Amino acid sequence: MNTIRQHWVNLYKAISLIGFDPDKPREKQKQIKLLNIFCGFWILIEMASIIAEIFEPNKPPVYIFTHLANFAGISLVLYLQWINRNKMATALFFFLVYFSNFMFSNFIISGKMLEAGYLLAPAFVLLFTNNRFYIFSSFVLSLVLFIIPNIYFLHYPQNYFGPDRFIFMVFAIVFVLVYYFKQENLKSELALEIERKNIADINEQQSQFFINVSHEVRTPLTLIKGQINKLKKYNSELNDAQIQSIVAQLNNQADKIKKLVDDVIDLAKMQGTNFSMSLHPINLTDLLKKIATSFEPLFKQKQITFKVNPSTSPKFVLGDKLYLERALNNILLNALKYTEKKGKVTLFLKENQTSIIIGVEDDGIGIEKNDLELIFNRFYQSNNSFNKSGGSGVGLAFSKEIITKIGGTIRVSSKPSVGSTFVIHLPKVERIKKVNRVENSEISKLELLERFSSTNKKVKILLVDDAYDMRLYLKDLLCKYECLEAEDGHEALKIIKSQAVDFIITDYMMPNMNGLEFISKLKSIQHSAPILMLTARADNQIKLSTLRLGIDDYLLKPFEEEELIIRINNALINNNKRTRYQLEQKIDPSQNDSNNWIDKLQAYIFEQSGKSKINQTDLAEHFNLSSSSLFRKIKSETGLSPNELITEVKLQKAKMLLENRQVHSLKQLVLEVGFKHSSYFSKKYYERFGSKPNFKF
Repeated sequence: MNTIRQHWVNLYKAISLIGFDPDKPREKQKQIKLLNIFCGFWILIEMASIIAEIFEPNKPPVYIFTHLANFAGISLVLYLQWINRNKMATALFFFLVYFSNFMFSNFIISGKMLEAGYLLAPAFVLLFTNNRFYIFSSFVLSLVLFIIPNIYFLHYPQNYFGPDRFIFMVFAIVFVLVYYFKQENLKSELALEIERKNIADINEQQSQFFINVSHEVRTPLTLIKGQINKLKKYNSELNDAQIQSIVAQLNNQADKIKKLVDDVIDLAKMQGTNFSMSLHPINLTDLLKKIATSFEPLFKQKQITFKVNPSTSPKFVLGDKLYLERALNNILLNALKYTEKKGKVTLFLKENQTSIIIGVEDDGIGIEKNDLELIFNRFYQSNNSFNKSGGSGVGLAFSKEIITKIGGTIRVSSKPSVGSTFVIHLPKVERIKKVNRVENSEISKLELLERFSSTNKKVKILLVDDAYDMRLYLKDLLCKYECLEAEDGHEALKIIKSQAVDFIITDYMMPNMNGLEFISKLKSIQHSAPILMLTARADNQIKLSTLRLGIDDYLLKPFEEEELIIRINNALINNNKRTRYQLEQKIDPSQNDSNNWIDKLQAYIFEQSGKSKINQTDLAEHFNLSSSSLFRKIKSETGLSPNELITEVKLQKAKMLLENRQVHSLKQLVLEVGFKHSSYFSKKYYERFGSKPNFKF
């Protein structure tokens, strides 16, 4: 049975592929297959009809003639398909459709409403051609063949079909409906074909992008490795100047990788509707001078004349300085890349009544006309020898997104072998006077460090991480402290049992015992040292599972060194407050069983943190405690007062919202965590985490 079925499947495939040419357009391929399938079924019907004549020999001669003619005609259609005479095959097929319908409705089975088959003919025509002449001709021919024979042959009683206009209406309605759906189908197929081509282009561009990015990353990594090998090999022979030169080169190559990664990530984020920038007045005169100064050595190195025509007066636009600087850098890097040795690049700044105009003009290789409208597309790169050697196709797309988002426009004009000019128009604004605020951040940090360096006891920090290099880096960073090391949670617990530890920094992902299990063990033995989890895992569940606000903390990798030090100092301060309070109040920490209660308290504050008025009284009422009892319980558990704990929870929530990219402006963040004033919130945030709220994701 399966063998018979397979034979039929093979026969079906063989018939459908007669005359098939994969090089022909997709629609033509579909029409060839469709005609073959129709012919295949039709020829089977004719064969069955001819065989049936053997068992019913009394059929009229016209019956046999019609079936034989159809069989021969359909066979000829398939032959014409096979020799690639597709138009002739299609014409013959439709002649047979009309011929067969005419013969059956008028001579073989007359008076049985077979004339309705003419309605199908225009529908078939619509499947095989988009030519309006053929389509409307088939409609008229079907209508004529439907009406005329009934006038002469009188197969039906007079007025059996009703008024002629009714017949015409039926034909017209059927035809219009089929024609409408045909046109809609054509539009859909065209859109699908365009989309398919776009996807193919994007896939090709992305493939080239990854190839180029691989090259872009491998080059600086090779140079970094080379400089590190030089340090290893000649370390004892190098003087300070040579070491500084190596360090500078290492930083330069690392910055190249970081810039590439930042551009790709930021460009992806800009496609979302929630992306926003912090807009402030920018003095473009000063900004372009700064950019020009940084590019002068690069142009000099490539022996390109770099001319700057800056404005003599300040010119202000509204924008995000960091993003705008990166956008302009990308355009200048583009000019640097595509301008050959001994060439010339000009950077100019001017204005008209409404706009500030920035221009970058070069006499480089230029851009082909077909590429001009595409160069700002993501991952797109012109097909030239420069791009084959590297590049990501991200820079100009990133620049256009930034310029558009701050209300500007960017245009490019270019001629191959002559050069290109990029012109940016930005809406100008009046100069806004701002009061400069001097932050004493360095003084604050020194004060924090002095609080612990002045004590007789040197603080012991336990570093728990399976990565030796990370422990070595942290040990060097925290050289003012006495650092102990452990590869995993098991080893760390042995150290804690043998000696006192004042602070613990642990990774999350570790063999044998991960960070979360390690913290749970510490809590079960009521170890009082504050814990900071240093992890690359950014999911909320891990943060919430490890966070003990005011005492325990978490920090994501990669991190700022200053932020880590400030977080350690804050945790030590809070721990000292808690220990001092417990001693003053003669509270035995081992008898403290309020961990579950403090977790509930923190969860409640977290939920209510959007309310600016939440205070100690609200907490006392919610937990059925007097204000004094609430104060004692919170102070003994965390070292913080109730109001300090509320602030701590709000700041931790703010940090979490920022890291999860759930807020996109300072105003939104302040409202989410229930602060009244942005300036006060920013001050407290900086004091807690050592950095300002950062929206540059």
